[in-house]
Amino acid sequence: MTPEYLAYRDQMRMVAWPLRVGGLLAIMTGCGFLVGFRYAQLAWLMVPGFALIGLGWGVYGYAIWQRTQWAKANPYKGPR
Repeated sequence: MTPEYLAYRDQMRMVAWPLRVGGLLAIMTGCGFLVGFRYAQLAWLMVPGFALIGLGWGVYGYAIWQRTQWAKANPYKGPR
């Protein structure tokens, strides 16, 4: 792989990085809520867990969409 291609990959990797990490953290937190509330016998508190999981997947999906749009707008045209 050429240095130009590696630089392009590094640049693309940073697109929407905070959103991807935030989405994954929301998903993991929601899963933690579901597990914790299930064993604490607090079933009515499971709603925030499902909400966090849904929000996390939404944010993560939006970040993937942003990255795809960036890759379409900035295609790599050099040698691999």
